[in-house]
Amino acid sequence: MGANRSAVLLLKLVAVYIAALFGGSLFIFLNNMIIHGRTLNQLLSFNIPFVLLSDLVIAALLLIISCWRLYPVISSWRHPERQVDKGVVFRRLVNFPMELFKGMLIISLLFMMIYHAVEILQGYRTVDTLERLLNLLGSVVRELGIALILAFLLLSASRWLLHGYVVQLNVTTLIGDRRHSAVRFIAVSAFSCFIITFAPAARFIDQSASGLFRLGDFLLLAVIYSVFAIVIFSVYIIGLRKELRLLIDRLYALSRGMKTSLHQQVPITSLEETGRLTDALNALQYRMESAYEEVNQQLKLAYTVQNRLLPKDFPDMNGMEVAVSCQQCHEVGGDFYDVIPLAGQRYCVAIGDVAGKGLPSALLMSAMMTGLRTEAVKGGSAGDILTRLNRHVFQMTQGKLYTTLGLAILDLSSGQVELDYASAGHLDPYLIRSGQVMEWQGSSYPLGMVWDERYQGTLHTLAPGDIFVLYTDGIIESRHASGSMLGFEWWEQQLRQLSPGRELNEQVSEIIGSLEALGQEGPDDDRTLVLLKWHEQE
Repeated sequence: MGANRSAVLLLKLVAVYIAALFGGSLFIFLNNMIIHGRTLNQLLSFNIPFVLLSDLVIAALLLIISCWRLYPVISSWRHPERQVDKGVVFRRLVNFPMELFKGMLIISLLFMMIYHAVEILQGYRTVDTLERLLNLLGSVVRELGIALILAFLLLSASRWLLHGYVVQLNVTTLIGDRRHSAVRFIAVSAFSCFIITFAPAARFIDQSASGLFRLGDFLLLAVIYSVFAIVIFSVYIIGLRKELRLLIDRLYALSRGMKTSLHQQVPITSLEETGRLTDALNALQYRMESAYEEVNQQLKLAYTVQNRLLPKDFPDMNGMEVAVSCQQCHEVGGDFYDVIPLAGQRYCVAIGDVAGKGLPSALLMSAMMTGLRTEAVKGGSAGDILTRLNRHVFQMTQGKLYTTLGLAILDLSSGQVELDYASAGHLDPYLIRSGQVMEWQGSSYPLGMVWDERYQGTLHTLAPGDIFVLYTDGIIESRHASGSMLGFEWWEQQLRQLSPGRELNEQVSEIIGSLEALGQEGPDDDRTLVLLKWHEQE
């Protein structure tokens, strides 16, 4: 498998070399025919055989250079058991295009010297006069422009060809020295493009000296060379822009808090500034991922503590049935409920919603439950308990955080159910009696907003079959898949379907199921529901 992979890469490189070299040779032949006015027969006698032979020799030399410079890459593919240093493979792949560019220029200069030396020795060219010397210099400048075009073509093609292999390495931490700079490459590119663009000026000098200057030929060549220069330079700039766009998009994703971006580090494909920027981005993602992981561990611990605070089993309340559902939209939530047994067959049933979400709300929720249990056992009416608890919350939060709370004191000592209910800014509860849905309206400040707020409760007597409903705003503020809020009308329709003849747990599950069937992926807010049903003991 590794041998096939390396063979395919070398074949692709050879194809690129031959295509670029023969394309450049065709360009040279056209230049000689248009500029120097040489015929095809004249070119066949020396120029074409020499140039084509040179192409084959240069292609062979480039292949040898490729095998030499890419040997660690090929070796890592053919012998994966040797565990070749990944850093070496990465550096060879990213550095090879520039090495190919330099090698092409050196080889081209060498063959230009050989070509013109042979041309002079065989009498095809003389330099005995200033005019002929200028003619030679003009040819050298034009050939240098063509060599630069070929070198840049090889650079761009090899970068494109090797890019996929670099990405497959999945290097996410910069390996190797950091002295490489895109500025140097851009400067070299700009200088080379300048030479390519103004290479036709050499023809102007040549023809001006001989008195054969033709403006049309000069402009045509100037346009052709300029287009080549612009295209070559633009290829690099477009690639650079693409890399920067990817990094910018990833930074925006991180700024928007998209956790999936933390696990998708960007492969480094360069040792230049974009590579260092990618390295810095990956380091930032790693730090953020570690921070998120630490926070998640803390949230899981908080969830465990919070989950243990919420009662799962309820005391035997002498004919009173209790069913509860509590869904949190985050790892920890601000909703809570409690059933606290008191002295003399009295029970405290509470439901609350701390303002906000996340860890601060969860911490206040835990403190609220502790404070509620402490104040509830001290006795008093529902209003008295809320009044004392309000001062406790205000001392903790100094009015910066608050919580709503609905609290009911159930007294079963007389054989009936007397329910003392008080609210601290919580949603009005419902009583379901004989199919009628009755809302117990009231108004008051949430706990923690006003230091000296005094809460008052109302006393009710439950009849057999009555269902008392406590809930948080996460239920009525749930949304359809279309985005519209459910609201109180939908909620009251659900409550009318409650039946005293069925178990409450089953009916709670049906209500939660109807919420999930709306098409919403998950709740936007914590959702808590508490149902109480009174039935006389036999």
